[in-house]
This record gives sequence, structure tokens and C-alpha cells, in this order.
Amino acid sequence: MNAGVMVFYRFIIAGIVLTIYSLIKSSFQILNIYQILIGVVVGIGTIFYYEGIKRLKAMQVSSLELATPFFGALLGFITLGERITIMQGFGIIIMFSGVYLLAKKESIS
Repeated sequence: MNAGVMVFYRFIIAGIVLTIYSLIKSSFQILNIYQILIGVVVGIGTIFYYEGIKRLKAMQVSSLELATPFFGALLGFITLGERITIMQGFGIIIMFSGVYLLAKKESIS
């Protein structure tokens, strides 16, 4: 199945359910354009993820996916001036160690 079609159905079903829930619990509001931009960016990222799974080994895709906290901390540092905490630093070290061990194991096999 085409990744774009799969992501469309995944998001449209979730969007309908969450819209109904939002209308029941409170009022449905779009407060700014960033809410929509985040949805578009996440949708494009999900399409890339599914395309990556089709074209690469699952271990490679999952190791890249597990690196998202690192990239989130890095983007927060660069764009928002946030500091990287001690726990985030330890997490980044452990994550890179795990990715290194996976890559090393993959190259041996």
C-alpha cells in the first residue's frame, strides 16, 4: 500500500475521533496556524517513516527513530536556547551507545 494513502487514512480516522471528542468535551478551536503546521510536518514525517521501512532494514529505521529525542533536544538548544539537562545528556550518551552497538552487530552479521 502507498505510504501516503496509509498515513491519510490513519490521520483522518484519528482526526474524526478526536474532533468528535473535542466537540463533546469542550469547544473545538484552532488558535493559530502552528497547530496545522505541526500536523502537516508530523504527517510528512510519518510518510517518510513508512517509506523508510519499505526501503531499509527495520533495525536501521528503528535506530533512526529512536534518535528523535536527541534531535528534539538539539533543535530546542539551537532554536529556543534551551539547556540540555544532565538527564538528557546521559540519555543521549546511552542512546548513541545503543545505536553504535546495533550498527556494530549489524556489520558483523
